[in-house]
Amino acid sequence: MTQNNQYRIDCIAFMNETVRVKGIPIQSIEVDPGKVWYIHHHGVHHPKKPEKIRVVFDCSAKFAGTF
Repeated sequence: MTQNNQYRIDCIAFMNETVRVKGIPIQSIEVDPGKVWYIHHHGVHHPKKPEKIRVVFDCSAKFAGTF
């Protein structure tokens, strides 16, 4: 994301819109240090729609042998 500024901007905008649409109040999210899981994801631009990003979540990814 540091090498492609537009890609970074598009991914951040997508995630912000996703949180807004789902109605998740960011201030109310509580986490325990060391007990947060992040879903692997990456953005894809379609050649015919370069202004729109689609974010793909890899929910089957493993970390240290754990799903």
